[in-house]
Amino acid sequence: MSERRTIYAVSSGAYSDYVVHGLFLDKADAVAVVERLNTGGDHWFVEEFPLYPSGDRSLRRADNWRAAVQVKYDGSIGKSWTSSEVYLGDNNGPMHPISEASTLHWTNGELAGWHVAAYGLSKEQAEKAARERAAQVAALVIEGVDPVQAERERTAS
Repeated sequence: MSERRTIYAVSSGAYSDYVVHGLFLDKADAVAVVERLNTGGDHWFVEEFPLYPSGDRSLRRADNWRAAVQVKYDGSIGKSWTSSEVYLGDNNGPMHPISEASTLHWTNGELAGWHVAAYGLSKEQAEKAARERAAQVAALVIEGVDPVQAERERTAS
């Protein structure tokens, strides 16, 4: 059996308007497309997925938790929420990297600001990772740094 690889999806939206627009073998190519398309308030992002070789049947159900925390425009912490999600995973764990958080920018409504999402195998693990990342995002906001741009630069390297 050949080695498992990673593919990079260029996606946008959430829930009912979530769309995967394209798949790339090279992360730098996906990041470049996202940077070009993220104009005018749109939020395109890169997701990583394993590409399983033919004959690999190791996928299994992987339950994990997602926690999200709002960071308001003034750097204060707003609402938070958690949900249990089911993904296909493999024997190495769930699809989403545990404790690796991502940051989105929402521009309107009561939840305006930055939203930090993190995943964990337990509710507590996901909440802890989201709170820690939210504190980092809040510090960036207070310093006048755009957290989404900072994350793009971090993930591009």
